[in-house]
Amino acid sequence: MKRLIGILIALMLIGSPTFGGGGLNPPVLEDVDDSVETNNIADNAVDEDKISDALLGTITSNSTNSLLNSFYIQVNKASAIGAYQDGFTDEFEDESGVDTGASLVSYDETDDYYDASYITEEEFTTITDNTADEPEGWLGDLGGVYNSKVSQGFKLSNARDIKQIQVYIKRFISPDDITVRIETDNAGDSSGTLADANLTGTIRFTNVSTTVYGWIKCTFASAGSLPANTQYHLVSQLPADPGTNEGYHFGGDIGNNYPDGVYAYYDGSWTTPTFFKDGAFKIEYFITTATLISNSVTATSVPTDANVVFWGDKGDGDIVVSVSRDDGATYSEVTESEVGAESGSIKVYQGEVDISGQPSDTDMLMKAVLTGTARLYAWGVLWR
Repeated sequence: MKRLIGILIALMLIGSPTFGGGGLNPPVLEDVDDSVETNNIADNAVDEDKISDALLGTITSNSTNSLLNSFYIQVNKASAIGAYQDGFTDEFEDESGVDTGASLVSYDETDDYYDASYITEEEFTTITDNTADEPEGWLGDLGGVYNSKVSQGFKLSNARDIKQIQVYIKRFISPDDITVRIETDNAGDSSGTLADANLTGTIRFTNVSTTVYGWIKCTFASAGSLPANTQYHLVSQLPADPGTNEGYHFGGDIGNNYPDGVYAYYDGSWTTPTFFKDGAFKIEYFITTATLISNSVTATSVPTDANVVFWGDKGDGDIVVSVSRDDGATYSEVTESEVGAESGSIKVYQGEVDISGQPSDTDMLMKAVLTGTARLYAWGVLWR
C-alpha cells in the first residue's frame, strides 16, 4: 500500500496541463536523506514489483528527483502522511491524518482503508458497577441462585441494518458460551421472539477474560433490519446452570442514565433490579453513506486550484472527493477520472477543482463521501 504515495504525487504533478510541465514548484520534503539518483523511475528508482505494470507507464522520465525521493521515503519508511509546502498525501497507515471526531466512517486497521461498513449507534459507557459480588449484574450461578438470562432494553434513533453488538463483561471459571439475541418487547420485558431472524449469535467463553472486564463483540452472520423508535431487548443467555459461582458479570451503571431501556435479569421471571440500572452495551450497524475528513493543513498562501489523486474501490457505490480552503465551511467537489488500475477493482483516480470561489482562507481540508461498498485506500492533494 505504501507504494501509492509516490504514484499519487507523480500523478498530481504530471497528470494534467494545469499542474504539470513545471506549472508547480516541486514539493518541499520533510526528509530527503535517501535520495534516488535517477530521472527515470522505470529504470532503477523503484523495483518494478513495488508497483503495478499499468502504473509504471504513467510515471514518466519527467518526474523530478524530489518526487522520486518522496516515493522512496514513503514506500520504504512506512510513512503514513507526506507533508509538503503545497499539499499532503495520506495512505492511511494509521488515522493520524484524519479528523476522527468530524468523520463518520469505519477504519480497517488491518488493510488500512476506510469504508461505510458499520459504526456505533448506541454506546453506553458510563460503567460504575464492575463488582462480581453484585448479583443483579450476574449471568450464571452465583451462590446457588441461577440467572439464565440478562437483557438490556434499547431503541434506535434511525432504522438500521444491525450487524454487530458489544457487551462489557468478565468471565468467572468456565461457563458455557453466551447466546446473544435481539428480541421484541412484551409489556416492558423481552418477549423471547427474535426481532429479526438474523439477529442472533454467539460469544465464545474463551474470548472473555477472567481477570479484567472488556468490550466483547458478537457479530451476526448477516445483518438484520430494525426500525427506529421501537423498544427492543439485547438478551444474553446460557443453555444451563454452569455450576456454583460460574458465569459472567456485566459491567453497567447504577444511575439509570440511559433513557431508552432498562436492564433486567431472568431467574424464572424477568426482574428489573433496584440497584443495577443499565448494562454497558453497543449496537453497531451498516450504513450506506460515510464521510471522511482530513485534518486541517495550513497553506502558505491563499490557493485557487487543487489537484487531487485518490486510490479506491468504488464497489457498488461511489467515492466523491472535495476540497476546502476555509476549514470545511465550503467545499468544492472534484470531477475525477480513472488514470490507472492497481489490481482488480482498485483504481487510481485524478481530478482538479477550482477553489477560487470559496471564501479567502488558507485552512485546507479534504473530504470524501463513500457510499455502498466503496473503499478508500489513499488520497493526496496539491494546491496553488
